Amino acid sequence: MEQRQSSEVEILHESLSLLQMIPGSIIGSRPITENLQDHARRVCRALRADYCIIRRLVDRRLQLIGAYGVDLNVLDPDLGAPLGIAESIIEAKQTIALRNVHANETAKTYFHRPNALKIVSYAGSPMLVGEEVIGIVGVYTSEDLRDFTDTDLELLAALAGQATVCLRNQELYEELQEINQSLDERVQSRTEELQRANQELEAFTYTVAHDLRAPLRSIIANSQILMQEYGAEIPQKAKVYIERQAVSAKRLATMMDGLLSLARLGRQSVQSTHMNLSRLAEDVSVECVRAHSACPPRINVEPDIFVTADARLMRILLLNLFENAVKFAKDGQRALISVRTDPSNPEVSFVVEDQGIGFEPQYAEKLFLPFERLVRQDEYPGTGIGLASVKRIIDKHGGSISATGEIGVGARFLISL
Repeated sequence: MEQRQSSEVEILHESLSLLQMIPGSIIGSRPITENLQDHARRVCRALRADYCIIRRLVDRRLQLIGAYGVDLNVLDPDLGAPLGIAESIIEAKQTIALRNVHANETAKTYFHRPNALKIVSYAGSPMLVGEEVIGIVGVYTSEDLRDFTDTDLELLAALAGQATVCLRNQELYEELQEINQSLDERVQSRTEELQRANQELEAFTYTVAHDLRAPLRSIIANSQILMQEYGAEIPQKAKVYIERQAVSAKRLATMMDGLLSLARLGRQSVQSTHMNLSRLAEDVSVECVRAHSACPPRINVEPDIFVTADARLMRILLLNLFENAVKFAKDGQRALISVRTDPSNPEVSFVVEDQGIGFEPQYAEKLFLPFERLVRQDEYPGTGIGLASVKRIIDKHGGSISATGEIGVGARFLISL
């Protein structure tokens, strides 16, 4: 008697340990069949059965998804009606046990089919999600009749619940994978559409800017001819209108040139190399000083700043930033410009800063918009294309640029490549 009680205690302890172990072992990245093969082995061990077969219910058919104690090749992978005792389990949504399958009329016809396994006792439990049966976990003995106890059936039901968790998690994982795949495809498709739209817009911008230059030059030239050859005959008021027309046409021509330059940037491919930005900045600074010999800027460049970028585009970027600093220098003062790294922020590739008139911080994002200007045209002539070109170059490199500034102190551009 004591030996029997001790054996039951050991079995109960082993079953409890099994229930604690299963959730972590069946939920993972392995294929569902491998997980359920392991689960079937543990079920056999816990219930001291010869076989364990796990099937998923799909459209009133039982599909094999796991087994232990029997060669999978001898099992029917897809069972249809009649389902025998499985039909009763599905309808009742309860665990059912048969001490002798050959004494049960429903089970007899099912287990006496050709190539059927040698089975004498059976217990099966539904895999439930709410009130829906999604499969069955069945255990079998092949030689000895077995009286399945209430404890056995409760354990089988618990193990069927664990198989349900495994199967349902796999289904949810597959659904999530399909959703992610669909989202990836939609994002890819949308990205391609946007790229095509941007290319078409750039092509349109290039065409418009290019085609408008000729009529604008004609307007400017005709205005000059009118003033030179017929100036004495033209009333003073008309002269004012003609001069305004010429000034406006010149400004529009300048804007078209800027727009054309911006469009050209969009059409250029990026050919990045590991380069010494400091040497390039020194070369560009010489050009900038020569261009403004009347009041040359003072440009300090930190040595050996290395970046991976397109050298042609970096030259355009630096020249635009230097010209921007010269344009917005304080009245009567030379522009003071520095190119350096930022030790406090290693993500920043380099910084270009000046000590010019600066800007109000809340308008920082507007600096990079085409034709957007934060100052009056008559005070600081320009098109607003320079910094937009800088932003376009950074975007083509997949980097980022931000600006900080303060009125009367200067502006600082932080570039990450």
